Amino acid sequence: MIIQMAGHPGSGKSTLARRLRDERGAIVLDLDSVKSPLLGAGVPWEVASGASYEVLWSVLDDVARPGLNVVVDTPSYWPQIHQRLTRVADDRALPYRFVECEAPSAVRAVRVSARSHRASQMPAAGAAPVGAPADWAEVDRRPIVRPDGRLCVVVDTTQPIDLDVVLGIEGVS
Repeated sequence: MIIQMAGHPGSGKSTLARRLRDERGAIVLDLDSVKSPLLGAGVPWEVASGASYEVLWSVLDDVARPGLNVVVDTPSYWPQIHQRLTRVADDRALPYRFVECEAPSAVRAVRVSARSHRASQMPAAGAAPVGAPADWAEVDRRPIVRPDGRLCVVVDTTQPIDLDVVLGIEGVS
């Protein structure tokens, strides 16, 4: 299955993705794991942004197959992200889950400030990473774009999370 993690910085996307990796053997494709090294190598922000998604798509094309859970950890601010993911899922007859992680803004601010941040991540709530476009600091107020006609699971990451519900194995309403 392809599982798209979505949500604002500090919402718990990466933490839930790692839990799926550790407890269910999922492969995690994390946008920040690709984009941050590009930025660290001196690739300009505008180039690193598009290139990091292209790398994710290429790796997804290589690893997506029946019997394997692949988690794609991106915020989902643009419809092209889930359009690409649903296309791969449909082409390979794989289930697709859109999981939106939510937490109150005060909780997200604490999480963002407390974590070791990567070059592509905000160092503190409302603060843009070095080299980011001027409007990047507003990223945590952009709307999350959900896929049309697909199951969307919204999880409050301040509460216990049942992975069977996230994966659609048990009673998702």
